[in-house]
Amino acid sequence: MKIDGNQETFKYASKFWSNKTTYQSNSLAIDDKEAKLASYWTLTFTEIYQGMKVNGTIRWITFRYKASSLYSLIADGHYRKTSEGFNARTSQPHSLASAEAARLGFIADGYDNCVRPATFVPLAQS
Repeated sequence: MKIDGNQETFKYASKFWSNKTTYQSNSLAIDDKEAKLASYWTLTFTEIYQGMKVNGTIRWITFRYKASSLYSLIADGHYRKTSEGFNARTSQPHSLASAEAARLGFIADGYDNCVRPATFVPLAQS
């Protein structure tokens, strides 16, 4: 998937999260053109590779999570916890956005409990 947070295409309530329909499936390059490929529901994985563009530069983070597909993780709307820790989240741009509903993203506080999150980086939020 390629998501432009300034567009409405993949907002939290978008039908694209819960269906198996492609969107601009010929857009395979790492560019600014949004896309949803069939791999969203067909690709089994053990790691997620997430990139965010900030000031024209793409910054990447990889975290371990095993699933039969992104669809299997996201379509039901349930929260999934990862345990990559503070160091992983510091490689991404910081954001103190409000904790709105988000299909993808992460919350971190630098401790083990996330009682008072210091960072919330949402992707595809409401």
